[in-house]
Amino acid sequence: MFAIEERWVQGLPPELIKKILEKTKELLEHYLNRKEIQGYTKLLHDKGAQYLECTVLSVFYSLLICEKLDWWTRPTLEKVCLGCILQDIDALNLQNLPPLAEEDEVDPSSPELSAWQKHPLAAADKASSFNFCNESVRQIIIQHHENFDGSGFPRHIAGLKIYPLARIVRLATYLSKAIIFENYSLKTSVQQLLKNTQKINSFDPQLIKQIISALTGKSVEEKEGA
Repeated sequence: MFAIEERWVQGLPPELIKKILEKTKELLEHYLNRKEIQGYTKLLHDKGAQYLECTVLSVFYSLLICEKLDWWTRPTLEKVCLGCILQDIDALNLQNLPPLAEEDEVDPSSPELSAWQKHPLAAADKASSFNFCNESVRQIIIQHHENFDGSGFPRHIAGLKIYPLARIVRLATYLSKAIIFENYSLKTSVQQLLKNTQKINSFDPQLIKQIISALTGKSVEEKEGA
């Protein structure tokens, strides 16, 4: 289900890779086999196998960030896993827009633009019908396009007002897309983000530091709670 490539984890300590990979596989096996999710993941795969690959890789990186923050509890890991899996559950109904799209990938003149900008709310409503999706998961889904600088949507909130786990899923998904679709390593993906003076403002700088810490072995203080 989740075959790992060297470039995805290059630079991470082997014991950390093992810990994150084991938990990622456990959570994916638990949730992807649920009948409520199977239809969605099939549709995602039908859009392109890389989209499903990107989704499961975003779970791995979300768990990596949680581990670095010392937020390694079963409820927290389940929330970010479900947030990664279900964030675009409604956007797949859009015919001409790719899954997991960033704002700069969407044509402003697209007739589906309005529906796309509302998809986090629609996806959260749809996820609410699943008895394993609580309010925390809903907030991840609703806020997965909110940017740290306030330029995101649908509520245009900024900074620490964005739900912490939504900030994690936002960064993990972005890095996963760069790795899968640009054929980057994790290190290169982070380096390219640091060079992008506009895009980098979309993400919580403390979370970026946690990824860098995982790659370099240098510690980062983080006092906020999940």
